[in-house]
Amino acid sequence: MRKAHRNLLERLKLSPYLLGRATVAVCLRFDAARFIPKTIKNEISIKIFCPSSVAVPQTSVHPRVMEPNVPVFGQRSGEALRKTRECAYAVVINADGLVAGTRAGDHIHLPGGGVDFPETPVEAVHREVREELACKVSIGERIGQALHYMPSEDGCAAHYATFYAAELGDSTHTTAEHELIWVEPEAFTHEHHTWAARKQLLSLSTRIPAIAAQAQ
Repeated sequence: MRKAHRNLLERLKLSPYLLGRATVAVCLRFDAARFIPKTIKNEISIKIFCPSSVAVPQTSVHPRVMEPNVPVFGQRSGEALRKTRECAYAVVINADGLVAGTRAGDHIHLPGGGVDFPETPVEAVHREVREELACKVSIGERIGQALHYMPSEDGCAAHYATFYAAELGDSTHTTAEHELIWVEPEAFTHEHHTWAARKQLLSLSTRIPAIAAQAQ
């Protein structure tokens, strides 16, 4: 490994003085590598970065903003959490008082999903709707947030979800990953999706005739 490091430095034509006094941090891949020299107390620190070592999308662990006293769904087991995930979803209501959902096999979810670093929840909703339903989306006010404990293969996972009022827009002329269906809130697989849909329906009960009629 040291020989590989030295050969790489020599290919970059660094002087023997630098080779002797350099502190080197390397990634495992050397293609497209670049050096960043920095003088610290008469020594030179050189870091080698490559595309595989930076800017890698990952699932956010916790939301950057979380409301106090959010509703909690599911049961947390006595074991330590194996995974935490930040999620964001769009709640779209049509004129008949039905909620937009995505069907994947036997499961029905709100459009949306995990927030990939460094996305914001709103950016995640835009991306997820494009991928899942092949259309654009207009995001409105934030409906609320919820925490959902879900069983996983090796323990328990916690999903921190943010929900937004939204309207579906024009097609992106791409292939949708899932089928768009319009359902009652109780049709969703996860309880926190049902909660968010009911909350938005309640807020619209005075503005959509079909919903107002159901309330009566």
